[in-house]
Amino acid sequence: MALSMAVELWLRAYRKLAVLGWVLFCIGSAVDIIDSIHTSPWAKKLDQMDLDEALLTAGVLLICLAFMDMVRQKRTLIDVLKHASRTDELTRLANRRAFFEDFPDVYSMQNPKLVFLDLDNFKQVNDNYGHEAGDYVLVRVSKAVCSLLSDEEKAYRLGGDEFVFILDDPNPELRINQLENTLKPELSRYQFGLTAGYTSVTRNQTVDELLHQADQKMYSAKPSKLRQRESSNKKHQEI
Repeated sequence: MALSMAVELWLRAYRKLAVLGWVLFCIGSAVDIIDSIHTSPWAKKLDQMDLDEALLTAGVLLICLAFMDMVRQKRTLIDVLKHASRTDELTRLANRRAFFEDFPDVYSMQNPKLVFLDLDNFKQVNDNYGHEAGDYVLVRVSKAVCSLLSDEEKAYRLGGDEFVFILDDPNPELRINQLENTLKPELSRYQFGLTAGYTSVTRNQTVDELLHQADQKMYSAKPSKLRQRESSNKKHQEI
């Protein structure tokens, strides 16, 4: 998508240059015509009007305008490519690169928490329902996460079925439970689960250490989450 936008921007610039080339050709032809008729009875009038100078001035102005437009298009292209390099193409969340670039902003929060979210049994979603269903689940989870965040809080897709979001919240458990409730229809339909682990952000730890810590807490919580889902499914079958 970003590549197609970049190509479109360059095509626009190319078309404008093509038009400019045609205009300059016409200007050159007009100047040649004027030079050729300087010996005619109308030469004095033409000299007075300085048509050739007027045409050349117009040509210079067109070149300047085209150059300015190309600079603007280049800046727009750079912005588009920069945004694309920080955005997950499927979910439109910020990606791993953006996470590491943005992380220093976390320290401006009062109660920053780094939450690591993983989708359990996600491979079975792709195997049993197809990759389109898998993509739908990833997009749906992304939207559900974003719906719980304030303007200052951010969510990222690190890759695959792993997500990270930054909360300014002393008790992230409430938000994590709310996320599960929001996704209940999808969790039931596609038979997958959510497991999250979180850690408080402190300045005496690197971003990699904090990410590893939240990741470990997430994996530690997986067995109990699995037992909880199995118990829930058994009760559902009995009903």
